[in-house]
Amino acid sequence: MKKHKELGMLERYFLLGGMALIILASATVAFYYYYATVHYSEDMYYEKAKASATFAADMAGGVHLGQYLNGGEEDKAYMNLLEKLKDICRKADIKYIYYSVPNKEKNTIEQILVASDGVVPKGHHYTVQIDPNDTVSRKNYDAIVRVYDGRSLEERAFISNEAGNVMTAYVAVYQDGRIAAVAGVDISMDTILSSVRDNTIRIAGGIIAFFAVFVVIYLYFIRRVFIKPVHQLSIMMAHFIRREEGNASPDYTPSTIQGVGEINNMVGAFNTMKADIREYTRDLSAITAERERIRTELELAAKIQLSNLPAPLPPTRQIELYTLMKPAREVGGDFYDYFMIDERYMALVMADVAGKGIPAALFMMKTKTLIGDSSTSQRDPSVIMTNANNALSKKNDESIFVTVFLGILDIETGHLVYTNAGHTPPFICDKKGCRVVDQGHDFVLGGMEGMAYQNYSLDLKPGDRLFLYTDGVTESFSRSEELFGEERLSEALEETISLNGEDMLANLYNKICDFSEGVEQSDDITMFVLDYRRNSETVQLELPADISCLNEAKSFVEKQLSKTGADEKIKSECELIVEEVFVNICSYAYEDEGKVIIVCGTSADRFSLTFIDSGKSFNPLEQPVSDINALAEEREIGGLGIFLIRELSDEISYSHENELNRLMIVKRIADIEE
Repeated sequence: MKKHKELGMLERYFLLGGMALIILASATVAFYYYYATVHYSEDMYYEKAKASATFAADMAGGVHLGQYLNGGEEDKAYMNLLEKLKDICRKADIKYIYYSVPNKEKNTIEQILVASDGVVPKGHHYTVQIDPNDTVSRKNYDAIVRVYDGRSLEERAFISNEAGNVMTAYVAVYQDGRIAAVAGVDISMDTILSSVRDNTIRIAGGIIAFFAVFVVIYLYFIRRVFIKPVHQLSIMMAHFIRREEGNASPDYTPSTIQGVGEINNMVGAFNTMKADIREYTRDLSAITAERERIRTELELAAKIQLSNLPAPLPPTRQIELYTLMKPAREVGGDFYDYFMIDERYMALVMADVAGKGIPAALFMMKTKTLIGDSSTSQRDPSVIMTNANNALSKKNDESIFVTVFLGILDIETGHLVYTNAGHTPPFICDKKGCRVVDQGHDFVLGGMEGMAYQNYSLDLKPGDRLFLYTDGVTESFSRSEELFGEERLSEALEETISLNGEDMLANLYNKICDFSEGVEQSDDITMFVLDYRRNSETVQLELPADISCLNEAKSFVEKQLSKTGADEKIKSECELIVEEVFVNICSYAYEDEGKVIIVCGTSADRFSLTFIDSGKSFNPLEQPVSDINALAEEREIGGLGIFLIRELSDEISYSHENELNRLMIVKRIADIEE
């Protein structure tokens, strides 16, 4: 049943197409025949009407039409002419012959000597009032006026309405050298047009019958040479698809497919395609498995690469470090590193391997290892770079190279000695703004063995910020293929100079993304921020967690603040902070007795207060802030104190480590005099 349905469906489409062809062909031929015949008949009837109108105009030459127009009596000449016109109507099968004189002022037509093959309904002489809304009468009126005014020698009008189909011809009647009237002849075309319609119907029927026989023969032929072979081919394809989808269905191969050459070619092509698809499927399965293996290995390589980056360095009294890296692929060629060579000196590394992907990542790992190993026994960046370059240049058949910025920072003095091997120059940001430090650079690492490298130096002042980056930042493209560039980077650094290092990097990356407008990242993006502070000793005081010790705590903090030269406003704000935090610890931290440690620290432009206790874990930053606009009895206890601490602090952080609560509050102050 299913086979018969599929076969009938295809035949049905061909049958519908044949029927549409019959209808279209019949309609086209019938329309052409009807249009041509009607057009020819109109021309023929017009010539007949025009000849009769010309004859009528000539016959009126001996009759003074003007006297009849002005109300004169119908004399013998009038009646003789009328009888002659009637005779013409009967013999020539003419409906009406008449003479017309238009009155343009009254918008009327005077009909004179109206003759017919029968009885004239309105008489032989009458006035016709023209209705401006009647397009038919208006059309005839305009034609009569054009002939009467001499603008046209003759006019033609065809009218088809409920009264019938009439062909009319108008010819001027000349008397005494001027146009006295317009002779008009109306000939009915009802008979001829009816005959044309009947003939058209007969012709259309004949065409339909002819094409119907043709379509039947055509469909029989198409069914044998096309529909049946295509149906068999479709069954072959269906069996093949089910087999490829995993359904247990044997291949269907009919013994013979009888069709035209193209059908047989399709069968041969399909059999070839089956073999190709099966081979492609096997290859694709192997390729997919290989790609999955490569993807897994890339993910593992990315994890290994990330694990080799240095762990985040917690802020210290001397420095704060923040980094951001966005590889363009699963693994990248950018890397950064920082590590303490000893208690005083820190190594800073920013590098960019030429290229991306696994080769660049492997070269990056080799470079990182060489620099790290050399730095353990050497504090001279130029020597470290020379050793690394010689090692990388050996057996570098792929000609991979790497740009490196290596600096050794004395965290006690802020003195930075560095070597730049073809890397982007760093930025220094201070109170005056951000500027590029480009004292010079040397050749890249891995490019040529035996290259010499030079040391450069700069001094970081307390409060200075060092910004390192790779060229993926400045070489990010917009949709218009414009580079982000060093100038935009400098402007972005200026705009974010007041943010802490972590927020600054996040803000810079967002600006790069906004500039790129969704354009795919073409290179790794790596950024590195180091904030340098003066190394200063901290002073601490340990007190019992008792409110009676509050004045001693405030005196201790005031004494440390006095050394910084802080103004009275900062002193009073710090006093309020000490009171709120100390009283809170004494009241809620311990069930019984306990201790409170207050640590005061100073740097270039800040004063820090750290409160340490071993009481209950309590993070004030997670507590809801009191609504200062609410009534006092509606506020939660302690909420106002938390609000004051947050408002008075420039920076605030909390941690709970080794069963100790640490609340650190920072106030910004003016630079301390040396």
